[in-house]
Amino acid sequence: MLRLLVLILFAAGCAHNPEPKIPNHLKVKHNQTFEDAYDSLENRSFVLASSQFEALLREPISRSLKAVVLYNLGVAYEEQQSCHKAVGAYKRLLGENLRDFPRVQAEGLFRLSQGYECLGDYKRVITTLNDVLKRASYLSAEQIEVEIPARLAAAHAKMGRFKVAKGYFKKAESRAFDLSNKAGESVHKQNALSKSFYLIGKDNLKSLRLKDSKNYLISLGLQQKYLLKSVELNSKAWSMSSAKALMSSYENVFSLLKKIKKQSKKGTAQDRRLWLQRYKNLSAKTSTLINKAKAQRLPGSDKLALSNKLYLRLSAIQKQLR
Repeated sequence: MLRLLVLILFAAGCAHNPEPKIPNHLKVKHNQTFEDAYDSLENRSFVLASSQFEALLREPISRSLKAVVLYNLGVAYEEQQSCHKAVGAYKRLLGENLRDFPRVQAEGLFRLSQGYECLGDYKRVITTLNDVLKRASYLSAEQIEVEIPARLAAAHAKMGRFKVAKGYFKKAESRAFDLSNKAGESVHKQNALSKSFYLIGKDNLKSLRLKDSKNYLISLGLQQKYLLKSVELNSKAWSMSSAKALMSSYENVFSLLKKIKKQSKKGTAQDRRLWLQRYKNLSAKTSTLINKAKAQRLPGSDKLALSNKLYLRLSAIQKQLR
């Protein structure tokens, strides 16, 4: 999910730190370059966007423009799953003097936490999110009350702190219902709840390691019900994103299984038996989790095309595990 920052945020002057004087013709050029890069980002041309933002950073741009460019550069790298580059961009942003831009600082810290999640560095995820909460007044109610508790829940779960994780998931779910009830018309409530469930259930990890797989699967078991509910709410805006998020989580597991299976064909007979047993154990746990997903299916959801497609894909994965 893209959360971009736009140039209009910085239209106001900076009281504490005046901007350096830049000729008007350069300002016009820089603003046009930014708009082009921003359009690339919105059009999901992430590689092009990152190269355009990087080029802009090599120019003598204003502090305000530099801050928003670094933020959006991080988003572009995140969407490419270039986790280290995304973290680097957000760190560069937070290393700037952001006294006049407290919202950018809060948003940058939040995105940095997602970069750490992409890397699987859950200790830093938790530390960074706790820092974000000190700047709660600059973020939306949805971020503070749903998204951040959900990210804390996922991080704690992946560190094996399941009791703490369940508490955060429960908090996020409760506030999701509260916020959806304020959304007005039925269709808006439906979309709001579907979005919240997507935010609670999605995972940002790029690559799963064997040593982390046990906690990852337990966390997935806690999160997948929200993605399934989001899909079954049949929201035009968010159900497809939730279906993709769930499949992405399972694809992380499936990718690891492929690596393990490859290892089971190498080395000594004892090594091969060890890797084969690891494959069987992880396959069995994954299959059990898919069965759990099927058991959580709401009555009547078999009439929804997207829901049917999702469960067929899960069944296809399950067959490949046998």
